[in-house]
Amino acid sequence: MKAKDIWLGTMKFNWIKLGVGLGFDLVALILLIVFCAIGAVIGEFIGAYVAFLVWGFTVFKLYHVVSDYVSYMIKSAHIACMAVAVQEGKIPENMVETGAQLVKERFVSSNVYIGVDKLVGGAVGQLQRTVGKIGGFLDFIPGMDNAVEILQKFIGIFLGYVDECCLGYTFVNKDQNAWKSACDGVCIYFQNVKTFLKEAVKITFIVMVFTTVVAIIAMLLMLGLVGIFNVPSLGAVVLGIMVALTLKEAFVDSYIMCQMLTVFLQVAPQTELSVDVYGKLCGLSSKFKEMWQNAGLQNQDVA
Repeated sequence: MKAKDIWLGTMKFNWIKLGVGLGFDLVALILLIVFCAIGAVIGEFIGAYVAFLVWGFTVFKLYHVVSDYVSYMIKSAHIACMAVAVQEGKIPENMVETGAQLVKERFVSSNVYIGVDKLVGGAVGQLQRTVGKIGGFLDFIPGMDNAVEILQKFIGIFLGYVDECCLGYTFVNKDQNAWKSACDGVCIYFQNVKTFLKEAVKITFIVMVFTTVVAIIAMLLMLGLVGIFNVPSLGAVVLGIMVALTLKEAFVDSYIMCQMLTVFLQVAPQTELSVDVYGKLCGLSSKFKEMWQNAGLQNQDVA
C-alpha cells in the first residue's frame, strides 16, 4: 500500500487525535477565562499577571499528563496499524481496538512502550545536537551560518520521525526483543541516510505550506479571542498557537509519519546491519548506549 492510502485508511486515528487535542485546548480556554475573571477581582494589572502565571502552570501540567499517557497510547496504536498495513497490504479491521491490542501484546505495559520511545527520542536528540556542533565549527566560513541553518531544518525533519519508524519496526519484527528491534531500527535509519534525506526534501515543501496555513489560523483565532472573549493578548497568542499545533499534529505530522514509516519498512528488509554502526552510535549518544544495554539486560521486561 502507498503511504497516502494508509494515511487515508487510518484517518480515524487522526480524528481521534484532533478530538483529544481540541478538547484539551477547550479546557485551556475555559481555565483561562476563569482565571482571568478571578484575576480581575484581585486587580487589573497584578491580577491579570498572576492569573496568567497560574493558568500557564496548570495547563503545562495538564499537557504533560495528556501527552505522556493519552497521546502516547493513541500514537502507538496508530503506528502499529500503519506498520501492519505496510507489511500485509491492508488496513486492519477495527483498527483502534486492533492497534491497542498490538501495543499491549508487544510491550506488555504502556510504561515499557513509553520507555522505548523516550530513549529513542533522547538518542536522536543527542545525535541531532552533534550535527549542530559540527556545523558550529564552520561558522568562520562566510555564509556558512545560513547553510548550516538550512541543513538543520532538513536534519530536523530527517531525524524527527526516527522514533516512530523504530517503534513501527518493533511491531513487524516480533521475533526479537523490542529494545533490540528499536536499536536495529536506529541503525537501519542511519544506514539509509540518502533515502530518508530525499524524503525529507520532499516533505519540507508540505511543512512550509502548512506552516503558512497554521500562521493564518492562529492569527484569526487570536483576533477572535481578544475581540469576543476579551482574553489577554498573551493568552490569545498561546491559545492560537496551541490550536494550530493541534491541527498540525493531528493531520500533517501523521501524514509525514506515515510517509517516513512506509519508506522505512520498505528498505529495512534489504538493509544488512553493520556492527560498526552500533559502536559509533553508542559513542555519540549515551541514550542509545542505554537502550542497547537494555536490549541485553532487560529481555524479561519486554514481550
